[in-house]
Amino acid sequence: MIYIRFSLILLLWVYIFSVTYSVVAMEKEIPHEDTVLKHTIKQISLDVKKGHKDALELLQRNEKEQGTASGLSAAYLSLLYWVGDSPIITKDPDIALNYASKGFKYLKQFAEEDDRDSQTILGSLHSSYMTCFDDYIALTFYRKASASGSPEAQFRLGVMCNNGRGMGRSISEAEFWFQKSAAQGDYNAICALKFKHEGMNKKTVQCLLESPIYVLDLGGNYIRDKGVETLSEVLPQTAVTSLILWNNRITDKGLEPLSRILCSTQLHTLVLWNNGIGDMGISFLVKGLNNTKLHTLDLGKNHISDNGATELATVLPTTSLKIIHLGENQIGDVGAINLAKVLSKSKVESFDLGKNRVGFQGAVALIEALPNTRISNLDLGENKIGTQGVKSLCRVLAPSSLTVLDLKGNNIGDEELVALSAALPGTQIHSFGLKGNGIGDRGITTLATFLPHTNITFLHLRSNQIGNEGMISLAGILDQTKIHTINLGGNAIKESGLEALSRTLPKTQIHSLHLGGNPIGPLGVKALSSSLSKSRVRALDLSGTMLTDEGIYFLSEGLIGSQIETLDLSGNQISEKNIEAFARCLPSTPICALYLRGNIIKALGAYYLARTLSQTRIHILDLGDNGLEDEGIRYLSQSLPGSLVQMLYLGGNHITDEGIDSLSKVLESSLIVKLNLEHNFITSKGANILKRLLPKTKIYTLNLEDNKETASKSGIIEKAARDFSIVLSESINEENILEQVQQAMGEYSSVIEQVQIINESSYEKLLPHVVERLRITPGRKSVLFRVIFSSSSKKFNKAELEAFVDLINKKFQ
Repeated sequence: MIYIRFSLILLLWVYIFSVTYSVVAMEKEIPHEDTVLKHTIKQISLDVKKGHKDALELLQRNEKEQGTASGLSAAYLSLLYWVGDSPIITKDPDIALNYASKGFKYLKQFAEEDDRDSQTILGSLHSSYMTCFDDYIALTFYRKASASGSPEAQFRLGVMCNNGRGMGRSISEAEFWFQKSAAQGDYNAICALKFKHEGMNKKTVQCLLESPIYVLDLGGNYIRDKGVETLSEVLPQTAVTSLILWNNRITDKGLEPLSRILCSTQLHTLVLWNNGIGDMGISFLVKGLNNTKLHTLDLGKNHISDNGATELATVLPTTSLKIIHLGENQIGDVGAINLAKVLSKSKVESFDLGKNRVGFQGAVALIEALPNTRISNLDLGENKIGTQGVKSLCRVLAPSSLTVLDLKGNNIGDEELVALSAALPGTQIHSFGLKGNGIGDRGITTLATFLPHTNITFLHLRSNQIGNEGMISLAGILDQTKIHTINLGGNAIKESGLEALSRTLPKTQIHSLHLGGNPIGPLGVKALSSSLSKSRVRALDLSGTMLTDEGIYFLSEGLIGSQIETLDLSGNQISEKNIEAFARCLPSTPICALYLRGNIIKALGAYYLARTLSQTRIHILDLGDNGLEDEGIRYLSQSLPGSLVQMLYLGGNHITDEGIDSLSKVLESSLIVKLNLEHNFITSKGANILKRLLPKTKIYTLNLEDNKETASKSGIIEKAARDFSIVLSESINEENILEQVQQAMGEYSSVIEQVQIINESSYEKLLPHVVERLRITPGRKSVLFRVIFSSSSKKFNKAELEAFVDLINKKFQ
């Protein structure tokens, strides 16, 4: 037999003369040119596809080493296990993602070369709780792969749209992608459509048995306990690995049949977020957790208390769980302490207890346990960990495995941050969340002295009390840090703080800069703009920064030559006065997402934007709440056919049927796939024009919510929306509100299509004058929710609609 050592020349010789792979061994790294190396390893992967076992062994052996050859081998192994088109490899997404983490650099290169399988893998990698977890980036990769026709990417994109991950939830867009994927024979998409249209019945269950489906997404379908029982009867006979059941009104009873069959399934991911599961449900669940393949369990936003957490703790050490989400429950110190006792014996790597009732005792117990655990991702946000909790955290940060730490909303002030800052050097933390605490300039100044000695790349400081002094201190050291994403929104940073930032920005690694909600003003924007063309910033948030016409003029000059792709200028005071200069600069920028919602650009501003729109790279354009009216829509419509705009937001612009008439004439020849026209004055006439036109367009999402009630000639209202502002107990959730609304409506409850919570603020988060005005007491919250009425099941007119509103208002008085 011939034994070949690792030089690249000999390896190539092996391929040229087709020598048997079983006699090949490789050194740690092949020390030759990357281009030759890529060609060689690509050739090996092609031979794996043909069924050569020795080629697979060679690829796997090289992947275990270090360096370029290892990364390339991992990338190709990821693709091989993802696609599963080799006679010696079984398709396995989990194995593929494990290899993808190591081969990330090269998969990204393949993705940039428009390889749709690489794009889909990277999308999955970023949407997985086990890996990068960045829904926005995941969406970007999925959209690219979907546009290239990947049925798997189309299905996964549909799942994200359906779940509202990385975007607002869009049922219609989810359906669009499911249909695209199903048309190419993707079993997952076929089953998803069947369940959506037909519900849980024998026919849809049979679809599960006949299909090699691995992701079953039934989120938001209200299958209830009966549906879970039906599903449990067939799951053991399926290939399903991920079961998504969020917001299905499942109670404790539904978990009993599910727990009995868990060990007989292939499930590794179970999502039960936002149901009605309490401690009894956890008692059922824990009986079935042992001897399962589950590594991800999401029980967030349920009714789990200390008792349920304690039950879970009794079995945690003997399960395979690596990721546990228990956020938004009612777990207090007792539950946290009992969980802390067993974490060191478990396999848990990611642990979410955010927005519970954990005090300093529970926090201390959890924190003290960290050094002996595998936990790398910890969310303790919106609890009450206190000064004692912070002190404990300082002691254990260095010896722990933490890489992601979220402490938002914990009343951490300057004193606590000073202590935390000193503990950061020497840790593995790369993502640090401090949103919504009481941090001021003193705390930030201390943090700044330690940041250069940390591994932090993502720093979240939104909604604190940081002023110019803190910003100046922070700006002075940013070029010495690894930070690439920083959120400073909602603070008190003004002109001098921005001047300091502009001096150092070109020397930093920052590519995502969030400054929205600071009183920056035009001069602050002028200072920042002077550095944009020399910086690496690709995403810039200047929403709500008191930006005026003078400021937009300065910004226009700074954008030319910059790398900015996403620009948010929402909620400012930009009028038509200087929008012309801004519009002229757009073709000279790489901006592809532009958000101008909530300004005053009016029809003339739309005219200036329309003149250059076809010369820009803009794909996403948000012009909501700008007073465009029909005239502005007419100008905008003329530019759409030649533009790249795919997502257009025009809500709240006083658009009537006349504006819809202008828009409808160009939609067929435009690239628009998502059109938002909510909060206008469109009647059933305009709505019907659009609906008739839809099949001829590329549009898959059309939002006409909360327009002038669309009524037929007989006065019957087809659909309407009304908002309600109330004060409730903190324990009340969306499901409880829906039940109360239905009770209020009595025999007319069938006209309720949906209840959505738009915003909610607890007593602790409200300003004093708001607390006084609303008379809110501790333990209660202010809730703004929307009720959508539909006449699909029972007809009603405008007078009856107003009566419905009165009934609901009386119910909550």
